Amino acid sequence: MLWQRSLVMRDEQTGSLWSHLLGRAMQGPLESSQLEILPASMTTWSDWESRYPATTLLAMKRTTRAYTDAVWDGRGDFVFGVGLGPDTSAAVGIPKLRAERIFQSELNNQEIVFTFSSEGGSVQAFDPKVGEETLQFEWTSGTLMKDKRTASVWDLTTGQAISGPLKGTVLKPYPGTISFRKAWIAFYEDSEIID
Repeated sequence: MLWQRSLVMRDEQTGSLWSHLLGRAMQGPLESSQLEILPASMTTWSDWESRYPATTLLAMKRTTRAYTDAVWDGRGDFVFGVGLGPDTSAAVGIPKLRAERIFQSELNNQEIVFTFSSEGGSVQAFDPKVGEETLQFEWTSGTLMKDKRTASVWDLTTGQAISGPLKGTVLKPYPGTISFRKAWIAFYEDSEIID
């Protein structure tokens, strides 16, 4: 089902309705129950297969092409949102991420680095803190970025340092999702939208 242009699911055990944006039951016996939201990646099959060649793929209908074309067409209808709690959320417009590749921001005293990989169409969010230090990042080329302090080179999609003094270090991913702008605002009314 859809509500406010966003997916609503029903669990088979209780019939409760769940918002995929919030990870919370909106109606039914489990109303207000919260699921743990895990980081995930939306990318192309070719990008995924090149990174994880031993992947087993479930047979799925080819219905995603129209959706991905709409997301990346540049109209600004879509955002990448991160909800870190009931009062801590932010979203960045997809056109901004496509143009800048990296956008770093502070959200309630918590730094977030948003990344966009044009090769896989993947959008991610990471905690840029390594140890006690918050790193500042800049895009270099392709699917790579570097931190300004050590000049270590990092993968935009995985958040892993692939060369330099911090090689092997992995940034903590934040769970985020691509959403219609209007749907994000409906579920996160106080969310900051960065364009």
